[in-house]
Amino acid sequence: MTIGVFDSGVGGLSVVRQLKAHRILYFADTAHFPYGPRNDAEIIALASSAISFLIEKGATNIILACNTVASVAARLLREKHSIPIYDLIRPAVLAATSVSSGRIGLIGTEKTIQKKIFETETFSISPNTKLFSVACPLLAPIVEYGSPSDQATRLIVHAYLETLLQEHIDTLLLGCTHYPFLRPHFALEHVHLIDPAEYLKAPTSTSPSLTCFVSGNSVSFQKRAEQLLQKSILVHQVLR
Repeated sequence: MTIGVFDSGVGGLSVVRQLKAHRILYFADTAHFPYGPRNDAEIIALASSAISFLIEKGATNIILACNTVASVAARLLREKHSIPIYDLIRPAVLAATSVSSGRIGLIGTEKTIQKKIFETETFSISPNTKLFSVACPLLAPIVEYGSPSDQATRLIVHAYLETLLQEHIDTLLLGCTHYPFLRPHFALEHVHLIDPAEYLKAPTSTSPSLTCFVSGNSVSFQKRAEQLLQKSILVHQVLR
């Protein structure tokens, strides 16, 4: 069994960390990063092309490790492609509502927040739970390219979280797969932290391996990915 994992950049590697028992093909569409500011038609076209590529390479299951794509196009992609396609949104909401007393904070890309898919899922699972959301357009690029300093990152994170803390949230849902790589900066007293990748239910395999494909600069991707994963990886340049 081969799992295809798709993201706009390195963020989906936070999902890969939870899939160590799989044979994984990872596609990072860094040539078009970030997806958050793009319109729906662009996101759908880019995602469908990426999934077709992974299927051509042998993927038998797909994980949308990009909540922007899942928010915009999960249903359409499942209709178009015949293999199972998983996303992180419902598992994340199930995890958050199971520990929250009713006040959940969500951070994500502009598009993820705009689409309100997390709100829809939250209401369907726990109608009395309130979800407060904040778009954080600077965080994914920090993970993708690195930050000038930990202090700068900490200040940016805390600025985004200030509004949510004023709402007295008891749970914080990381709505972008890039964000778990900033996990130390989200440590808040008395607030549950939800990394959706930890709750993804996906098929397992007994032949672990990771092969990465990247549409942008493969050298810079490999360097950053190896920093984040703390291990060597195999990366192939793909023209898309």
